[in-house]
Amino acid sequence: MFLILPLKMTLHNLLVFQLHVLFICSISLGMLKLGERAINAWLCVLAIAMNLFVTKQISLGPIDVTASDSIAGCYLLGLCLIQEHFGRKSARQHVIFAFSCAVAFLGLSWFHVWYQPNDFDVMHGIHKTALSCMPRLVIASLTSFLLIQVVDISVFQRLKDRFGGRFFVFRTFITLMISNILDTFIFTFLGLWGLIGNIWHVIWFSLAVKIMCAVVAPFYGALSKNIRWLRPSEIKE
Repeated sequence: MFLILPLKMTLHNLLVFQLHVLFICSISLGMLKLGERAINAWLCVLAIAMNLFVTKQISLGPIDVTASDSIAGCYLLGLCLIQEHFGRKSARQHVIFAFSCAVAFLGLSWFHVWYQPNDFDVMHGIHKTALSCMPRLVIASLTSFLLIQVVDISVFQRLKDRFGGRFFVFRTFITLMISNILDTFIFTFLGLWGLIGNIWHVIWFSLAVKIMCAVVAPFYGALSKNIRWLRPSEIKE
């Protein structure tokens, strides 16, 4: 009995995880069809959702992780779509948009909790608890982002000089791997230390998801380019 319950919970969470990824990726492709502004807006929603939902913890077999890794992975795939169809400059601009939205949401959450509830309210305590972690999470995200930008540019340039401008795909993959590893460690320790049960489980699972995204991203981007009805209508051939 004690073994059946954890197994049932794990199978349930794995199924939800897969459906969650399928749901987000499908919406991302639909937003891509609507154009650059639509996919930008959708990914900004995901960026806010990552910080808002990251504190929920779930079990996947022997590991305890957060429920937002599926969102984080799909966000990276969505960023790949922007870069594939609209260029690297648009992808970098989107990251600035997303962090701006996250900071703005932080301000909204402060004002929301600042109001004094009346005698009929039953949600103030829940909102206060859920939103109390937002300042720490947003600051952790911004710190990680700024440090990763410096590392990303430095590593990519060093690899470019080392290989004389050749092997672009290999250089990009290595740069992304280094950036993702550093980003995972920095954000997890700054944002989640003391809030979650097993920080190392979260780090390793998050890295596994990001590595899978790096492997799947070229195929996901190719899918959006090779199937005509998925291509953005604003892109002229």
